[in-house]
Amino acid sequence: SIQGKVNGLEALERERVGLAPAAARLLRERAQFGDGAVLGPLSDFVTADAAGAALVERFLGATVHAVVVRDRATAERVRTWHHAANLGPLLLLPVDAAAAAAGGAPPGDAGLAARVRADDDAGAWVRALLGGVEVLGEGAAFVDARGAMLLPGQTSGPGP
Repeated sequence: SIQGKVNGLEALERERVGLAPAAARLLRERAQFGDGAVLGPLSDFVTADAAGAALVERFLGATVHAVVVRDRATAERVRTWHHAANLGPLLLLPVDAAAAAAGGAPPGDAGLAARVRADDDAGAWVRALLGGVEVLGEGAAFVDARGAMLLPGQTSGPGP
């Protein structure tokens, strides 16, 4: 009985159930972009305790489904594929663009970024997205490094 549940959960993870449709399809078809070109969804690179994970998901919303890719050239090839496939929204995070994105973001030990651990491939993106984000009222609101305030409402939904 327990082994059956484990097998079922492993199948859900393999099939990327719950991931945005365009991201899930990209992961299924990633071989066409070259070995190591499509690294995986942002969520695969972030580790946190339950409370931290809930806050990150609440702040990022659908952005947690963004796919980390090796570089801007890969992102351009995926863009061409995505346009032809007409799959719906897809956010790509090229590793070589992360340093520029993190440019003015506080260090990783500031804000919501301090509550998570991130794999090296996506670490700069995690700092860019979460660095300096202040959590208000245990997730009732967030203020980002620019001063913009996100009021996510009572249920999780699309993030910034």
